[in-house]
Amino acid sequence: MIEIDPISLLVTADTDLSVATLEDKVAAEGYTLNYFALPDNRALLAEALSRRLPNLYAAAFGGIEDLCLQLKLAQAGGALYANVKTPRSAAGPGLKKMAIGSGEWLGLPIQATLRIFPKPAHRECRAYAFAQERDLEAFEKSLLKLRWPLPLRARLASEEAMQVLEGMSLLDRAAAFSWWGPESWMRSYGEALEDLALGKQGRALGFKSGRDETDLDALLRRAAIAQAEERSERRLQELPESHRALASFLKEGA
Repeated sequence: MIEIDPISLLVTADTDLSVATLEDKVAAEGYTLNYFALPDNRALLAEALSRRLPNLYAAAFGGIEDLCLQLKLAQAGGALYANVKTPRSAAGPGLKKMAIGSGEWLGLPIQATLRIFPKPAHRECRAYAFAQERDLEAFEKSLLKLRWPLPLRARLASEEAMQVLEGMSLLDRAAAFSWWGPESWMRSYGEALEDLALGKQGRALGFKSGRDETDLDALLRRAAIAQAEERSERRLQELPESHRALASFLKEGA
């Protein structure tokens, strides 16, 4: 069951849905959860709530305990509990936040009401590779010092993308970032990020606009292909001249 309230910007859903499925459902109506349950967003909503799975976008939107407005729990004796969808009127610990992350100790989450946000019209993802791991760390520290609300760390989405990075020996020296907002400042934001990365010995692996971080898979594959072609050309130039023409002919034929 999924009910979207476009006035209050809330969605109520049963917790047997995966977070990714719920995101797709609200995205079809022009909204987003701004919640990506690490590591792969495939967890059921019940698991995300009971384990308090971290949010990739927590720096800007908080965790699941902040985005969940109401939680319905089924307790061992069969009783149901649900907090009200209004601001708290008393001090002290809130049962909803105590239940989220309790490992079902206070009850099994069976339904949740989450905040939703209008889906941004413009969004970009960009990935960078750095000469050394310490350069990546310096870049991330510089971002923290600037206190930009964005960009947010984006996930290099699939296992295939991670294999590409491993093949490029970049697994510990690459990072991806995502940001969104009005088109008027998207470009200047990207240029500022690029300048900061270059100042820390970083190089862009390319970029691709899109709704989610899975778009980075194609980007990384293209980067790997370009690097392989560059390596092949370099080896070709190292061959004796008598062998170079034959190698070029075979390469073109392939």
